[in-house]
Formats: sequence, structure tokens, C-alpha cells
Amino acid sequence: MTTSLGVAVVERHVLADEVYGVLFSRIMLAELLPGEPVVAAQVAEELEVSSSPVRDALHRLRAEGLVEKQPSGGWSVVCPTLEDMRHVYEAREALEGLAARLAARQASDEDLRGLAGALEELERYAAMADPAPYVRADMQFHLGIIRSCGNRCLAQWASAHALVVHCFLWDQPYQREGLARPWDASPPRPTHADIAVAIQARDPDAAEWLARGHIRQASRRLEGWLARRDGSREPPADTEAERRRGPALPLAGADSKEAAEEVIHSLGELRE
Repeated sequence: MTTSLGVAVVERHVLADEVYGVLFSRIMLAELLPGEPVVAAQVAEELEVSSSPVRDALHRLRAEGLVEKQPSGGWSVVCPTLEDMRHVYEAREALEGLAARLAARQASDEDLRGLAGALEELERYAAMADPAPYVRADMQFHLGIIRSCGNRCLAQWASAHALVVHCFLWDQPYQREGLARPWDASPPRPTHADIAVAIQARDPDAAEWLARGHIRQASRRLEGWLARRDGSREPPADTEAERRRGPALPLAGADSKEAAEEVIHSLGELRE
């Protein structure tokens, strides 16, 4: 028999999950910006819940490094430093590289269809003025690779959601300061499509190299933008060793089979 106390505990956890989902989405979509206060009482009133699930959700977000407690007792979205950004992208490169390798080995047909669907959405939303749909599709693509790798601990231990959102926190200056959106410029090579092709081709080496290269190029582009904005030196170009770990291979063409063959051929040349 379930006690009234037990029911209350379950309801509180469910509500906390819902509040967490709302705040997580707002951070991801730049509706809550770095450094912006998160007033627990206002969140509770807006969502028509008590203070307890809001407090639980905020503590969960703090554990993931997305919000922080202020000396005054209030909460705010974290404002990462440049060093934070570098650490996050290094961790994300390792995480997604391994996830892509595992996904190439054991992703199901349903997983592959999900990646293909995310790619279609990315192409459809890239030209839209509203960045929110593109951001959602982008995140779903990357998290889809992690979910399809077959290793639950990989996502849990690495706090995959937090890593991805931290990267979006660093993409937000493009939106805040009226600059071109990152995907309006030449996209990081390798592209999302390149990674998907390697996973579909069941080539673990190609999938890992391409995933790592994609994250590294995105990181360097953002670092360069920050350096130009702050008037500091541009980061040095990738060394040959870095390029061999995650090469920006010249992939093109819409035909998946041809692109897959090009991936494998290019990697074969690099391995020699």
C-alpha cells in the first residue's frame, strides 16, 4: 500500500523533472543567458508549483555546472571562462569521438534513421531566422550519437547534456551581439553529414576521427572569434599531429554510398 507520504515524494520528483526540463531548455535556447539570474520564486509562480521541486531542479542544474548559487543566496546561469570552454570542448571531443566509434559498431537501424532525420531537420532549419529549431536539431543529432553508442555509462559519467549545453553557452554571443550565426558561415569540417556517413558505413576509425575533428574545428572557430573580439592573438593553427587525430576530410556529395567510400579512401591514405 502506498502511503500519502510516498505519493508526495513521487509527485515532487516528477515535478522537479518537469521544472528541470523547462530550465534546461531555456538555457540551451539562450532564453536564459550566462550570468542571468534565475529567481526561484518567479519560476515556481510561473509554472504553478511549490518551491520544493524548483529547488530540487536548481540543485540538479548546479551539479551539471549549468547554474550557480550566488553569495546573496540567489541563483544564476553560469558564465563560463575561456578556460572553461577549452576544458569542455576537450571533454566533448573525447566523449563524442568514443561515442561515434561505438555507434559505428552497434547502432541499430532505428538509430541510423534517427540520425538521418536529425540531418534533414538541420538542413531545413539552417535558413530560418529563428535559431531555436536549428539548435534543437543540432543538439538532438549529437545526443543521438551518444544514445546510439550502446554504453549508458558513457553518457551518465560524462554528463553529456551538460557538456553540449556548455558549448551552446559559448555559441550564444553570436545571438546576443548580432553576429552571423555559427552555421551561416562555412560549417566546421567534418560536417554532421560526414559523421553520419561514417557511422552508416560502419567504419569506427572514420566515425571517431570525424567526430573529433568536427568538435575541434567548432572549438577553434569560436576561440578565434573570442580572440578577435578581445583584441588578443589568434590561437595557433592545428599541428600535423592534431590534424591526423581529427582530420577535416574533403567530403562532399549527397550520395551516401559515394561519400562513405570517400571517407574510407581518405582515411586509408592518412593511415599509410
